[in-house]
Amino acid sequence: MWLSACADDVASRSAYQCPVQACASQNRVCEDLDQPECGPCKAGFEEVDGKCVAPDTPACQADSCENGTCLEADEGFTCECDEGFEVAEVNGVSVCAPTEGACEAEAGLCSNGDCVNTSDGHTCACDEGYELNPEGTDCQDIDECVANPTICGAGGTCANEAGGSSCTCDAGYELNADGVCEALDPCAEDPNICGAGGTCVPQADSYSCTCADGYELNSDGVCEGVGVCANGPAICGPGGTCVPEEDGYSCTCAQGYELNADGMCQSIGPCAEDPNICGAGGTCVPEVEGYSCTCAPGYELNSDGACEDINECIDNPSICGPGGTCTNTPGSHTCACAPGYQLNANGVCEDVDECADNPVLCGTGGICTNTPGGHTCACEPGYALNASGVCESVVFMIDAGEEHVCGIAQGQLFCWGDNLHRTARLGLGENVSVPTNRARRVGTRSDWEWISAGEVHTCGIAGGELFCWGFGQGRLGDGGSDPSATPKKIGARADWTRVSAGRLHTCGVAGGELFCWGEDATGQLGLGVGNNGETRLTPTQVGGRTDWKEISAGSYHTCGIAGDGYAFCWGYNQFYGLGDGTTVDRYEPTQLTTTRRWRKIDAGLDHSCAIGDVRAGGPVPFSGGIGMGHLYCWGDNSIGQIGDGSHTDSPTPKRIGSSISGWEALGVGEGHSCAIAQGQLYCWGVNHQCQIGNATCNPSMVLNPTRVGASLDDWHMATAANQHTCGIATDTNSFYCWGYNNVSQLGVGHTSQRQTPTEVLGYDPLP
Repeated sequence: MWLSACADDVASRSAYQCPVQACASQNRVCEDLDQPECGPCKAGFEEVDGKCVAPDTPACQADSCENGTCLEADEGFTCECDEGFEVAEVNGVSVCAPTEGACEAEAGLCSNGDCVNTSDGHTCACDEGYELNPEGTDCQDIDECVANPTICGAGGTCANEAGGSSCTCDAGYELNADGVCEALDPCAEDPNICGAGGTCVPQADSYSCTCADGYELNSDGVCEGVGVCANGPAICGPGGTCVPEEDGYSCTCAQGYELNADGMCQSIGPCAEDPNICGAGGTCVPEVEGYSCTCAPGYELNSDGACEDINECIDNPSICGPGGTCTNTPGSHTCACAPGYQLNANGVCEDVDECADNPVLCGTGGICTNTPGGHTCACEPGYALNASGVCESVVFMIDAGEEHVCGIAQGQLFCWGDNLHRTARLGLGENVSVPTNRARRVGTRSDWEWISAGEVHTCGIAGGELFCWGFGQGRLGDGGSDPSATPKKIGARADWTRVSAGRLHTCGVAGGELFCWGEDATGQLGLGVGNNGETRLTPTQVGGRTDWKEISAGSYHTCGIAGDGYAFCWGYNQFYGLGDGTTVDRYEPTQLTTTRRWRKIDAGLDHSCAIGDVRAGGPVPFSGGIGMGHLYCWGDNSIGQIGDGSHTDSPTPKRIGSSISGWEALGVGEGHSCAIAQGQLYCWGVNHQCQIGNATCNPSMVLNPTRVGASLDDWHMATAANQHTCGIATDTNSFYCWGYNNVSQLGVGHTSQRQTPTEVLGYDPLP
């Protein structure tokens, strides 16, 4: 127990000796042996918020954490206890208490508190409103009423209760928000307490009344009128003031008024003779030698000295703002707004930003630009304006997986290549190992908007809903690990805009929020330190941002772009694939750079590429694929996949193809990369399976961007996989593939390699 007293003789201690050891642990002295409380702070300490602290000295003192080790902390100290002891808190101080002792041996110790073992017994950490009894063996109620006689304030009576107290207030007092009695303010309680003509004046414990002229206090202390002035204040007429007198009253008249034969005040001069003398909106003011006119708002004095309407529409032609039509009204005006404009809080017409009000105004693939009173729509490559002026898919996109490819044409989904048993990545409902050497339509839907092919699974978006199929083990996000041979709807959301299937994981964007699922061995899900290593079977939100626009799931890392144009990467980083200048794996989104905004980004095996805005560091929001930019790559460059003419890895984004202007799309594979500039396609990197598409097929590497498919000048999309490449050329509205073809992943009707872009078979080219 905390009963080591100041005296040496334990047996001779009185019941009210202060607990020396407890006082020492609080940095206080045991000042008075006849009192149970600790005294003031020890020398060198000062009291701060009820605790004794030593400024500019370590929190750990020689007597801190007996039976343990004291560790400095941000605020005070913590104890790391020896074996057989555990951390306990006694009187707000951490101590090392025996793990077992009196508290376990004897039940019921320390009612209204927690029992804490000590080396010689036990002590109690008492609940609020309780304190140690004189023996230090139990918690007894604190009599707050005795400890603080003024606890209830003036006019209050304190009643002690178990663990606290309550206050009752005398007449004229009430409890305030702090539970303390304070005097009532009768003047505020009853504004009419002094009667008509009376003013209430608060006093210390009450109030008093003062009376206006013509009023006096009655026997009840309330003001009441004196004589006829009180009974009829208007008895003197307009402009008159009633003056009480001993035998009645008299009237005094304001300037411009005079007493008539009846003793009442009446107007002098023309104001009385002609009520409309000041015109519409005017008020006549009698004066000693005539009158003057005052005009209401919206009126002004004319040359004759009368009020007339102000025509705001003529005086201020722009009063209604752009797109506004002004109509004059008596004393005011009204504004009517043209289509595309609306009245603001000030009653002025302002342009309606249709693009901000309706982000999908231009349709999927549309870029909305606000104009005065309207807007314009421009379409991304692969989209065109329909008769309603909304962008719709022409040839939308294509994406190559490890050994299969899927593409969308006019909202219809086609897949081809390997359909190995248990992967069923083509989504055709065929769970057999039969490759498909030409494009085959998947299902009957005609509203596919996005497609992404991973290593052994595929995901797409149709009508805003997310679907995945192929090999499971968490990649599909359906809550299980089994494969699915047909597109399987994931979740109930219908606001998905992007999805990217990687090697072992998948990420997508819904309503601006980012979600990832699948394996997380290297932090590629971005869920933070401590959450990696666990496979997530359903979409799990990454961070708290709600403005994600682009996402790319690579083999073991992920990259994305937010609405402000800044890019982030996370996951495996041993070969600089995250572009942050280090080889440290990142377990949550890490910003790529703060000096450039980005339009497109794609993550490969151990390298990545992105298209950045031509204006470095400017406040440029995300602008999608419209417009031209600079091309950058970073990461592993052992086989020339960065395209800077060398084999040297790049820890940070490095500009590629600076002599080529207007980069607008890209596709990053495992060992090679491709990008599009002004409709022309360029590829670089390893070429041992003809994946570059430059009419050669040899182990040599292409170290710089090299033109592919010279006969086609309107490429709008490229996708690079492991050892093959595909793209869409809108000048022929066709899918093209080239490179390795061992399992018909090129979709050209056979399994022979192709050294140049070859049109995919099995679907009708679009008109």
